[in-house]
Amino acid sequence: MSKMMHRAARFRLQSFFRKRRSYAKGQVAVVATLVWSTLIGAMALGTDLGLIYFNWGRMQSATDAAVLAAANYLPNDTVTSAQQAAYFATHNGLTSAEVDTPTFSNGNTTITLTASRRVPYVFGRALGLTYGTIRVRASATLAGAPKTIGGSIGGPGGVGDVSGKCGTATRQYNILPIAVDNQTAALWTQGHTYTLNRKDPGSSSKWPDAAGNWGTVSLCGTSGNTIRDTIANGFYGPITVGQTLTTQTGVNGGNIKNGFQDRMKGLDRPNSFTPTDPRAVIVPLVDFSNCTGQCNVTVTGFMAFYLDSWSNGNAGNGQVNGTFVKMITGNSTADPSVTGDAGVQADPILTN
Repeated sequence: MSKMMHRAARFRLQSFFRKRRSYAKGQVAVVATLVWSTLIGAMALGTDLGLIYFNWGRMQSATDAAVLAAANYLPNDTVTSAQQAAYFATHNGLTSAEVDTPTFSNGNTTITLTASRRVPYVFGRALGLTYGTIRVRASATLAGAPKTIGGSIGGPGGVGDVSGKCGTATRQYNILPIAVDNQTAALWTQGHTYTLNRKDPGSSSKWPDAAGNWGTVSLCGTSGNTIRDTIANGFYGPITVGQTLTTQTGVNGGNIKNGFQDRMKGLDRPNSFTPTDPRAVIVPLVDFSNCTGQCNVTVTGFMAFYLDSWSNGNAGNGQVNGTFVKMITGNSTADPSVTGDAGVQADPILTN
């Protein structure tokens, strides 16, 4: 009897453990199902988020490029600036429907562009998600006056350095060998028309800012033909605030006249200011005080000037008229040590 009871007890114990093992397997299966469902959902959501992040990066890059390109037309031409913003945005992966109309602020020195895109979820639909909306925003602003214009980034000897390079083809560069007295320029107003090389009404050969001069400085050489070529072809640079330039004595009216005639030949003034127009030039501002005859003058800044017309002037002096404007000079950075705004701005910068 005791043997039979022992066998029954053992049978009941084995049966108990078999049920426990079966129950444990069921629990593991439920937990595994929940874990795998969570992992798959997380992976699916991560994939969709990665797709959104990819689109965001492409959109942000496109809007950044668009405002940087468009800012080169500020503050003079917001119409062209807006057109350029749309052009560069749509040529860098955005559609016209995704791009908003740009806005301008701070006296038209800052452009802001926003864009949005609806991105469909792929795996997120299983969680009830259909679309994600991406919004990007970029602003670029004029950075202020540069200390150095032209030349290469990093200074002489840097990558792409063409220090002191003179133009070899008509309208190749935009720096001209004509200087403006910084005291005279301080009285000028942007948007107004002035005579770049003024003549003293009381003399047929005297320039009022520096006796014995006619406003030309040596950038590529001293001969009359060199002056003509430098006006026609331009100078690349670099020129730095604090640098000294040598004045060219004499009227040189014929060479000045011929140089501008070459530079402006066949050019019609557009309806709006275009910074790439060969009429848009940069001239150094210098300190002409105490300068009589040939002398060294110190560069104090740079002026942006848009050439309107040239004429023989009195005594064939080649008088040049134009508008004092604001424009970007490439390959430059703003420097807070340069005071005063003579229209020459460093490369635009992203502000957000």
